[in-house]
Amino acid sequence: MNKKTIITILLALVAMTGQGQEPFFCTDSAVVRGRIVDYSPTMGFQNLTAQVTDIFTGELKTATAEIREDGTFEKRLLLHHPILNWFYTSEIHISKQQVPFYLCPGDTLDITICFMYQIADTEADTPQKSHDC
Repeated sequence: MNKKTIITILLALVAMTGQGQEPFFCTDSAVVRGRIVDYSPTMGFQNLTAQVTDIFTGELKTATAEIREDGTFEKRLLLHHPILNWFYTSEIHISKQQVPFYLCPGDTLDITICFMYQIADTEADTPQKSHDC
């Protein structure tokens, strides 16, 4: 084989390898949904919040997922690239816990959250951890 044939074959292999990969930058909606184990509105928070930055414009957007009474939530986001982010709540008695997530355009992410909050035992008056987590 001559050099032209080898180079042509190598270029064809490189082109075929790239066909199966999704582009890193693409615009599509993505969904984060899930549930909070043992959730009750009496926990003092009704939503999860994430601060999402658009790397192209530098614009900071707040994404809020409202939590239903049964502890389920869902948030649809318009993404231009994959993100690593956190949902958080500012509720004091769960220590502002953060829930990390990685999301790509076009994906749906299902998560289950278990906040390790303290519950006071009324008889012993000592804090106890939730046993369902």
